[in-house]
Amino acid sequence: MVLRHACKPITDIEKRLMSIRFETILFTGLAISMTLVAARADDAALASSREASVHKIGTTTITLSEPKDGVPARWEEGRSGYQTEPISIGFDRDVRMNGNWIPAGTYRITLQRVAENDFHVVLNQSDFTGKKLDAELSREVLRLAVRPSDAPPTDRFRIGIELLLEEEEEDTDDDDDDDDDDDDDEEEEEEEEDEGDEQDEEDEDEDEDEGEDEEEEEEREEDHAEDDRSAELYFHWGTRKVAVRLEMTGMRRRATPAPEMPKPVRTPWSVVLASLEALVAEDLEKHIEAFADNFESDFDDGGSALAHAQLLGHIRRGGGLEGLLLSLDQVNWTADERSAEFRNIVIYTAEDRFVFTYRLVKTDEGWKTVYLDAE
Repeated sequence: MVLRHACKPITDIEKRLMSIRFETILFTGLAISMTLVAARADDAALASSREASVHKIGTTTITLSEPKDGVPARWEEGRSGYQTEPISIGFDRDVRMNGNWIPAGTYRITLQRVAENDFHVVLNQSDFTGKKLDAELSREVLRLAVRPSDAPPTDRFRIGIELLLEEEEEDTDDDDDDDDDDDDDEEEEEEEEDEGDEQDEEDEDEDEDEGEDEEEEEEREEDHAEDDRSAELYFHWGTRKVAVRLEMTGMRRRATPAPEMPKPVRTPWSVVLASLEALVAEDLEKHIEAFADNFESDFDDGGSALAHAQLLGHIRRGGGLEGLLLSLDQVNWTADERSAEFRNIVIYTAEDRFVFTYRLVKTDEGWKTVYLDAE
């Protein structure tokens, strides 16, 4: 059987409609092409009007794309009133912006004028291309309400970073108390001399240990001294200026998964991972669920599992367990049939970084954690 398809002749009206559709598609394509060319031209012009400045504060490097000298301030109309052109800002380490934790990375930052004396500093997570549309549609990371202050007049829009020097507070009362303390110190010294001969030998080893601890503590403080600095990120135009505070953390908080574990350690690792995930979730009962009866720790908590949970409970009530991040990509281990140890488990708090070590043994009830250390 042969099927024949009957073709109906195309009318003049249908031909005209087809022609209109083709012209519409062609016009739309040309319009899109012209828009892309114009956007690239805008980006090139914007790039030529900017220069990158690098600011080293402690161990943190901040890269800022700011207008070159001679470029006047320009404000664009955005969704929330008028805003500055998007500016690229990058941090190679995590910082706090007005107390809000900002992970290391490159961002867009804009200053939006909401009202005469109300402005918003807006941080967006996106690649910097210079196009306002991208800035508005990219993911907003932070929005800070700020008020301008008076500043020396300038006919240019300026953005910059200034290091904040913390002023040392002088307590004048200490000078008044020194004289009174001298007499007490002399009496104490005489008593110590009488008892010192017998006590010195006993304290000698303890003093050496304490001295070593103090040296280690001083080294740690020196390592973090450069990070414990603050700066001011400012916008300055006309006779007005707004600023936000930047605090350096010296850290790169990242949640990273553990590497693929070999089959012999998967079971004990699953016990460790369950304990860690419970800690992040602030479920302390589950965190110590697989702790052995003879569990010990180096947390100065008395050593038992219950004492460990009580210590963490105090920390939780103070907000110290909020926002914990697990970084597990550097975990290493040693294991045999009856024991396993997992090291270099990094936990980030909002303020610090700790490295955990779990030690487990295999019992009749399964794998149990017998030791936990944190540095």
